[in-house]
Amino acid sequence: MRIPTVLVVAFLAALTGCAPALIELAPGARQQLTSAPSVHVVAYPAEAPGLMTAKAIGTGALFGPIGGAVAGARAASIGKDLMEKNKVDDLSRQLAVRLGDELKGALPSLMPASAAPASDDIETLKKSGLRPVVLDVRSAGNIIYYPSNWARYRLIYAARARLVNTDDGTVMWQGFCKLQGPEDPAQSPTLEEIEAPDGNVYRRMITDAVAACATELGKQFRGEAPPKT
Repeated sequence: MRIPTVLVVAFLAALTGCAPALIELAPGARQQLTSAPSVHVVAYPAEAPGLMTAKAIGTGALFGPIGGAVAGARAASIGKDLMEKNKVDDLSRQLAVRLGDELKGALPSLMPASAAPASDDIETLKKSGLRPVVLDVRSAGNIIYYPSNWARYRLIYAARARLVNTDDGTVMWQGFCKLQGPEDPAQSPTLEEIEAPDGNVYRRMITDAVAACATELGKQFRGEAPPKT
């Protein structure tokens, strides 16, 4: 069974749109950042990871784009219910906390913003009053079965983080991660395990992805590794 093209295009566009390019810190910028009076951490709210089952996508494929849209909406609804039931925090907020821990040595003046601006547009950030530097995070994810094994599911996750100088409106640094779960389906859970009442498997799937992404972004920030594509 092939996933309907409309769903693939929409989902990949949402994920890859989070991270257009790697922007490395300019020489000397790290030293400047250690003495910055404040670096405000902004986490833009993320949608709960949709849960796309093989059955739902297969049924949607029978009805073309309309069926695909219905299947996508259903996946989003199930994903939201699953996240709420298991009391799992927003993906971007989780990543912001993890990344803050990863970078606190290099950015000692990190402080959480009271609320995220309406958008991540540079002009909006300049007008937000969050000065002089913002570390902002945006992420997205989806839980979907393996094409080679419909009984096993993985979290496809992507995130973008950047440092913005809100005084002059420049992006000082930008990194990204894209994770697709284990290559071997046998290492990933079944639908029943993800939806289990105790929520342990679901929470671990989310937590592991966020932690791996924060580690990768930290390495990119320190110039230790290029992003994995």
